[in-house]
Amino acid sequence: MNDNPLFSVLLCVYNGEDYISEAINSIIDQDFTDWELIIIDDGSTDETPNLVKGYLKDDPRIKLYSKKNSGLTKSLNYGLGYCKGDWIVRHDADDRSSKYRLSRIYNIITTKPLDFVYSQSYFVSGNKVSVKPSSLYKYAFNDNVLKFGNHIIHGSIAIRKEIIKLVKYDESCIVAQDFDLYLRLLSANLRTEMICEPLYTVQENESSISALRYKEQVETVKMSLRKHIGTDKYLDIDRGVIFKLYKLSCVLYYYLKGY
Repeated sequence: MNDNPLFSVLLCVYNGEDYISEAINSIIDQDFTDWELIIIDDGSTDETPNLVKGYLKDDPRIKLYSKKNSGLTKSLNYGLGYCKGDWIVRHDADDRSSKYRLSRIYNIITTKPLDFVYSQSYFVSGNKVSVKPSSLYKYAFNDNVLKFGNHIIHGSIAIRKEIIKLVKYDESCIVAQDFDLYLRLLSANLRTEMICEPLYTVQENESSISALRYKEQVETVKMSLRKHIGTDKYLDIDRGVIFKLYKLSCVLYYYLKGY
């Protein structure tokens, strides 16, 4: 086992006995092997810790750290302290990664000078499957797009360890901590790109944070926008209009560049 792997996959979980195995198996099944899986158990009261422990003896790349329940944001910062990889790869406990996720990330970070990478994802809701975000958002990590809201799936990101360990998550953000992180990262002038391929699967359900705490998420997003952008007035603009304007700007950009 490599003591300093390229990727540290950071996964925090609370009472995830119904789905944690699928998430872990999706990392074990990766076709790229230079990784460690850091699992932070946030004080689960179900069988989650025991299920995870069943994996530890078979794969030393998987590591479990348990703590008292304090929520996702604090768990993420806690977990960063245990990550040894050059890149931190996020993963939510109820989602799955494509078999090729880490190898695709490896391919792009070894051919381009990048600091922050994210990908498209499958969103599964009942029998419906969609792909988000649109490939047009490949170069959308900037304030002119983020001021309208978040298009970057938290579980799909990979970022250099030295950057995220320096910035960390704002623990005053109980939800929407990813969006606040992105806004703070804007000032760092990161080299970033979206991989236009769905490498991550989000399972939408009624028990997800986005469903249970939607209003709280909106208020946190507005707070972060006011703090880092200076205004939240763009958040209420119709998303369909925003997308059409952004698409038009992309077409104009490529036309002027002669592509």
